[in-house]
This record gives sequence, structure tokens and C-alpha cells, in this order.
Amino acid sequence: MIREIKVCAKWQGNKQVPNINLQGIYLSEFGFNPGEQVRVEFFRDEIRIKRMNAKMILKVLSEQNPSLAKLIAEFDCVSCD
Repeated sequence: MIREIKVCAKWQGNKQVPNINLQGIYLSEFGFNPGEQVRVEFFRDEIRIKRMNAKMILKVLSEQNPSLAKLIAEFDCVSCD
């Protein structure tokens, strides 16, 4: 599926910044549901949005918090899905 949308403007404090708004039933048709975590990757002229599974979320959280990494290892949650 391809959609053409316009980059809009949004005010952030006293500064106008670019804004891209994605919404619609097509998001759930492609597996993106309210409350889920996504990963947004930025490249020159490209943005990728990926739904995160539990393993990816645990990896990111453990990288941000070494204490959590120890708990994940202790409870063997690396293999949890």
C-alpha cells in the first residue's frame, strides 16, 4: 500500500516544526494497534516504522538500564515472547 500525505506544520513553543500525522483503519490492517510500541528509523529521505515485539522491547529496555538486564537474565526472559 502506498499513501501520499502532506508534511504539515505544528507549533512547538514559539517555533514551527514539521509534523506527519498517520491515522486510519489501514494501520490496524497492517498490524499497528493502539498501545503497541513502534520503532521509528530515520534515513535520508526515508522513515521506517516497525512494530516492536516483546523481545525487541526487552532488548531496548535492558540496553537503557543495566539493572533491568540482570533481572531479564535472572528470570530468563530473553527467550520470552
